[in-house]
Amino acid sequence: MHLNSSSVPDSTLEFVLQAVRSQDRELLPKAVERMLAAACSYKVEQATVALSKLASDLQKIAKTGLAESITRHADFLDHYQRIWRIRSHAELRAWLEKLCFDAFGKLNDLNTVQTRNLASEAIAYIRNHFGDQTLSLNGLAEKLTISPPYLSRLITEATGSSFPDFVNLVSLRGSMATNGRVRKRRCLANVRAQLQRPLADPLGHMYASFVSA
Repeated sequence: MHLNSSSVPDSTLEFVLQAVRSQDRELLPKAVERMLAAACSYKVEQATVALSKLASDLQKIAKTGLAESITRHADFLDHYQRIWRIRSHAELRAWLEKLCFDAFGKLNDLNTVQTRNLASEAIAYIRNHFGDQTLSLNGLAEKLTISPPYLSRLITEATGSSFPDFVNLVSLRGSMATNGRVRKRRCLANVRAQLQRPLADPLGHMYASFVSA
C-alpha cells in the first residue's frame, strides 16, 4: 500500500476541532475515528506530527477554552513522544477521545457561564427599562449582540415566561409598587395634616359656654 509522504492537511484535524466547538458530544467519537482513518493513509512520521498538533490544540482548549490563547503546540514534543509509546489503534483512539471530551467539557462550562450572564443582563435591562415604549426583543438582542431567537430562549429558560409575558409581568409589578408608594405618601400627608391642625382649648370652650348661659 502506497502511503502519502506529504504533511497531513490541517483540514483533516480541523474536523475534530470543529466537532468539539459544535458541542455535539455524540459526534466526537465519530470525528476521531474519521480523522484516524484519514491519518492512516499517511506515513507514520507525518501522521504522528499531525496527531501531536491536534493533541496540543485539544489540551489548550481543555485548559483555557481557546487554543490560540497561548503559544500553540508548545507541548508538541510531549505528545509526540507519547504517541510513539502507544501500542494499539484502540489505545490511540481512546486517548484522543479523552482529550476531545476534556476540551468539550471546558467549552461547555464556559458556554453555561456566558448563557447565565446574558440571561441576567437581559432580565436586569428589562426591569430597569420596562416603561420604555421602544423596548423590544429585537432591540434588546441587538444591544446584547445575539440573535432574537436565542435571546427569547434565554429569557424563557431563565424566567419560565416568553419575552412579552415577562415584560408585562415586570410592568405590572412596577405599577403595583408605584401605586403602593403613592398610597403610602398620601397616608403620611394626611397624618401630618391632622397633627398640624390647631387644637381647641377645652377649658376656654367650657368658660364661654358658662358665660353665655
